[in-house]
This record gives sequence, structure tokens and C-alpha cells, in this order.
Amino acid sequence: MKALVTLVILVFGIASACADQAADEAAIRDIQARWDDAWNRNDVQALSALVAEDVRFVNVAGQVLKSRAEFQALQTRTHAMQFKQSVRSVTGTDIKFITPDIAIAHVSWGMRGDKDPDGTARKPRDGVMIQVLVKRDGKWTVIAAQNTDVRRSNPKDQ
Repeated sequence: MKALVTLVILVFGIASACADQAADEAAIRDIQARWDDAWNRNDVQALSALVAEDVRFVNVAGQVLKSRAEFQALQTRTHAMQFKQSVRSVTGTDIKFITPDIAIAHVSWGMRGDKDPDGTARKPRDGVMIQVLVKRDGKWTVIAAQNTDVRRSNPKDQ
């Protein structure tokens, strides 16, 4: 009987942990949906709210930003022209939990309608962003990210 009670407790514990992880995955995927929504509305404040105050963010150009304020300043500048008409869409999110409160997400995305800094229209492109997320006070936030353009295998496709 004692073994049965132990087994039942173990099963319920595992089921609870799986439910918690499923809820955490859903919360992380929701961050990606909110990222797209804020990006596509040029809502820099909402976009910036998704990253931690002390975020470390590397953009596709290799620029390292060391705070939410730096992230917001760059997004404000680039969304005024370069990304003003862009549409960003998450095409996939792969999540790996390091601990129950730390996760790494590989976020694949596509973009169209953006421009080079000189105003020249860009071709649609794809990329991947790796994010480190931490659950603080029950809420997931991006504490580090690196964004990368995906190079096509055929140079003519670029």
C-alpha cells in the first residue's frame, strides 16, 4: 500500500510539472506573438516591455545593446523609417528549459517591407533570434538575445 501511495504521489508530481512546463511554454510563445504584434504596429514601448531592464541584445548588424533603454532607443530610431512599413512574422519557436525558471528559445522569423538605412527597399528575408528568458516573479522576460539573418544557400536568392 505504501508503494502505491508513493507511486500516486510521484505520478501527480510529474503531471503537475508537465502542466507547469506547458504553461511556461505557452507564456514564452505568447511573448513571440506579442513581439510580432508590437513590431508590426511600430509600438516600440510595447516591444521594449518584453525585454528586461538589464537585457543584452545583439541585433543582426552585430550592435550590442546593454539595457532596455538602449534597446528602446534603437527601436525608436529604426521604426521611424527602416522598419516603419515592415511586417515581421514568427515562423517557429523551439524552446529548451535549462531550469524551471530559465529557458532558451530559438525563434525563426520572416520579414518583408523593411528598408536599408538609406531607404532602399529590401527583399523579404528570414532570420533566427536566440533568446534567453528568465521567469521573474512569475513572469517570463527576455534577458539576452541575438538576432541573425539567415543566408540563403544560393547567393542569387539574397
